[in-house]
Amino acid sequence: MEPKNIDFLSTRSGFYFQNKQFELGLTNIKTKIALGSKNIMDYFDTAVFTKEADANANSDVYFEQAYANKGIQKFVTDVLFGKFFLKYGRFHEALAK
Repeated sequence: MEPKNIDFLSTRSGFYFQNKQFELGLTNIKTKIALGSKNIMDYFDTAVFTKEADANANSDVYFEQAYANKGIQKFVTDVLFGKFFLKYGRFHEALAK
């Protein structure tokens, strides 16, 4: 296994999510972000893994990190942040995005 292989990490993250191994998936997807990911889906997935692992966790911080990432356009983050809000029943917050 190659610990810095982005494709491998992506495949493994999907496996963890399908098997509801959210803690393992969270560690895995955070590795992708630490490697300098400019893929908004990594931030979205991290927020979802966080929320699935602990419903009370503040997963919004990953979108804040995405906004700070110069390689991700703001409107793309807005769209996925809104989608995340809808997924977790935060309709009024989704409207703002």
